[in-house]
Amino acid sequence: MTMNQLYVGNFPYDATEDELKEVMSRVGPTSSVRIVYDKETRHSKGYGFVEYRDPELCKAALDNLQGVHVRGRPLRLDWKSDEQRRTLGLGDNQDSRTASRRPGPSPSRVGGVDTAGGRGGGWDVQGT
Repeated sequence: MTMNQLYVGNFPYDATEDELKEVMSRVGPTSSVRIVYDKETRHSKGYGFVEYRDPELCKAALDNLQGVHVRGRPLRLDWKSDEQRRTLGLGDNQDSRTASRRPGPSPSRVGGVDTAGGRGGGWDVQGT
């Protein structure tokens, strides 16, 4: 099992994989981006998965892209599986978004873009 995958939720239902890739690439190159679609309606379910080449990029995405706004909707990021969380020593009950953070204030800018998200700032992909 690869340890380089993240769940990405709460993005607009009409968002494209290219748009999601553009946002998630702010911390580094992605290996793959996949949006989940309803089998019957073929409409997006508003979540998907992103794979990075390096687990450190996953951690950087969790630290820096959590809550970033895509057309007014704050992204929700987490490890793809509980197995990843356990392997990384985060435990079953810990929130990986806070457990993986480095001590001190978290960075609020990635690649010159404000990523404060729902914490009083924010970046709206629609405007770029």
